Amino acid sequence: HYSTALADLPRARALAVCAAGAGSPAGRRRLGRALAPWSRGAQLALLPDYAAVWAAAPAGTAIVAVAGTGSVVASRRGAGYLVTGGAGAPGGDPGSAVRLGRVALERGPAAGDALGPAVAAGHGGPDGAACVAGGAGERTAAEQAAHAPLLTGAAERGEAWAAAALRAELAPLAADVRRHAARLPGRRRGGRPRLALAGGVFDSPAAFAAFEGALGPAFEVVPLGAEPVVGAVRIARGLAA
Repeated sequence: HYSTALADLPRARALAVCAAGAGSPAGRRRLGRALAPWSRGAQLALLPDYAAVWAAAPAGTAIVAVAGTGSVVASRRGAGYLVTGGAGAPGGDPGSAVRLGRVALERGPAAGDALGPAVAAGHGGPDGAACVAGGAGERTAAEQAAHAPLLTGAAERGEAWAAAALRAELAPLAADVRRHAARLPGRRRGGRPRLALAGGVFDSPAAFAAFEGALGPAFEVVPLGAEPVVGAVRIARGLAA
């Protein structure tokens, strides 16, 4: 996929790649080999995906929380990052689209609103929907995550069960943020760290509000306000400077 994405680009003086696969030395080696045709002679940064989120965050941000296919909480620490979560827990990271999608798949066929028919439509009609609950665990992470908007949409329509499920799924991610904040060096007692939220889950107003409610008033919660690619561009420009 790098060949397709970079095929028409001119050779760059600096290249920043922020990807989930860059969180380990082995992952960085694989990415480095894949990018070799475009990175020869260039300044190259291979960083985890949350590095781009951090670089795109508003000024004064102390913590970023990302909830997409997976979830992670991160802050800058010296030349690196302080990270909580993001390990790819069995069944999906806390608050991730995978977890929300599983709820939609498992509860959708029995839901009394539009969620049940929506799940059925994606699985071959009513007969297919009858098998969804038993087969959610057999689906890939991406397939499960694709169903997360069905749950957040039901919550936004005022379905009480969906709102309750959303709060329950986002509460562990809020707990990760609180644990992370306690690890921040030099944190002032009584201060309200600025927390920037990123990822597709938080595009849902219902998910954003449920997460804020689970987190409590100890944080100043703001949207990221820019696409993570903006952060990657900033990193690359810093390399080229």
